[in-house]
Amino acid sequence: MNHFTSSFLLLCLVFSYSQNTEARPEYALKHRINRCTTCHLSPVGGGLRNIEGKTYGTHSYKPGAWTQKEEFSLDLRSLFIQPEQPSSTSGGLSLMAVSAGANIAITPKETDGVEVRAVYNHLLSGFATGARDAYLRMKTYEDSETAWHPQYYLAGQFHAPFGLITDEHETYTKLQSSSTWNNFEMGLLMAGNPFHSLHWDLSVVNGERGGGGRGTGRALLWGTTGNLRYMPAYLPFLLGASYSQHKRKADEPAPTAVTVYSMLPLGNLSHQLAQGTLSLEYAEAQYWNNDIATNFIQDTGYKAAIVSEKSAAWFAKLEWEINRKWLVSYQYEGLAFNKEYPEDACLRHSYGIKYWAASNTYVMGRFADSKAQAPSESGSTKRYAVDSFYVVFQTSI
Repeated sequence: MNHFTSSFLLLCLVFSYSQNTEARPEYALKHRINRCTTCHLSPVGGGLRNIEGKTYGTHSYKPGAWTQKEEFSLDLRSLFIQPEQPSSTSGGLSLMAVSAGANIAITPKETDGVEVRAVYNHLLSGFATGARDAYLRMKTYEDSETAWHPQYYLAGQFHAPFGLITDEHETYTKLQSSSTWNNFEMGLLMAGNPFHSLHWDLSVVNGERGGGGRGTGRALLWGTTGNLRYMPAYLPFLLGASYSQHKRKADEPAPTAVTVYSMLPLGNLSHQLAQGTLSLEYAEAQYWNNDIATNFIQDTGYKAAIVSEKSAAWFAKLEWEINRKWLVSYQYEGLAFNKEYPEDACLRHSYGIKYWAASNTYVMGRFADSKAQAPSESGSTKRYAVDSFYVVFQTSI
């Protein structure tokens, strides 16, 4: 796959997989906003929203009283999955996530513009429970300003700034390097805007990806993630690139990943005949295959052969906004566990429709046509190798 590009300006609203977060870079591109903190508390995007993010999520519906409170958030999601082979692949109707979050100002805004906030989001029920975002955030200047020094400092547990941050939490480019919205880091993150058109993120983290917790040898394990995103004010596109390196075991090579991404507004490409976005991403990673192969590969010999290989993944998504309440989409993805053999890649075509039924409430249906092309994977019943139909219901305040 020679295409490399994809999108990542994390911005507004409500869907990830277990969090009141819908990082929607298409909205950021539409309104020419290169700061995720326009709608979110985290400069990485996604996660808890501020009052602007909640308001944008109303989709022209009248908001409820709790929606207008920034300090507290609540999110509920349900999921129905009908896999191609229901007798051998998990599926059914389930409560995906219930989460509650708080955003509290620790210090009042000082004359020099410094502000400190405590941000915490907790999964109460669903597929998992426990802390998600949990950090102190220090802001040194306003979103209307620019500077070469960091605007935001985050200390605690957060999602690393890597690649295309959207509500698509299980794309192949995210699964490839364990950088989905269910993977968290513990450490320090900095972010800033030297220009309104240019945004950067840099994090230094400790331990194995997945959040905090002490362990033997953990103090020796360090990693870093960097991201750079460019969105000019008067040209209709977004470009970005990210890199990560994470020492997970002292006696093994450090897994690495790199991604490049882009986003284009459909209106400009179609002379305003249709509104929507085209998102593109290409990523390469090494020493991550062992983490994700279980849900893709059933043949143990093939799995052993690709453990240390450099993988390649690609993602393309076309979204058409019919109006403020209806959206249809198509996306194409691929993941080659050995980039030298793209003919063995896992491929997926997805067709979806989304309807916002009320303020910050939607129903989404999608059919995914998946195929594992490696000869040893013929007839595989693994989760990401079979076709599936699913429906997601989400509501939040």
